[in-house]
Amino acid sequence: MTTDEARARLRGLLPAYALPRLVRTSATPLPGRGPGKPDRRAIAVWVGQ
Repeated sequence: MTTDEARARLRGLLPAYALPRLVRTSATPLPGRGPGKPDRRAIAVWVGQ
């Protein structure tokens, strides 16, 4: 998904100032621990912090 596609889908749902300027996509899902709870350490490593 490109930034333009994301903005087009969200237009009408969000005000113009809240539309994303950048979109990061990944083929792998964000790592999670437990039902619906993200693993913050794994996400930080995945993002590169």
